[in-house]
Amino acid sequence: MDDLIIYLGAYLIGSIPVGYLLMKNFKKIFLKRKGDGNVGLALVWKEAGASWGLLLFALDFLKGALVVLAAHRISPEDSPDMVLAGFLALLGDEY
Repeated sequence: MDDLIIYLGAYLIGSIPVGYLLMKNFKKIFLKRKGDGNVGLALVWKEAGASWGLLLFALDFLKGALVVLAAHRISPEDSPDMVLAGFLALLGDEY
């Protein structure tokens, strides 16, 4: 059961659209209406500048690190859980 919680939580945390939320709340830029509609790093960098792009990179990195650390706390002896949690966070971030 712990594995299921790790995997589902990793995917859900990874799927949080940090770039969209950041731009909507702080810059009043609606990224879905700009460019190709992808709310990732490239569009944030293009629309808001390098500093916002680097902030988004750091926040997305922390999102992945949080997932791996949480997997380690829940299941410290199971390395594949940590790797799979990181992968699922990346997958959630992409889709």
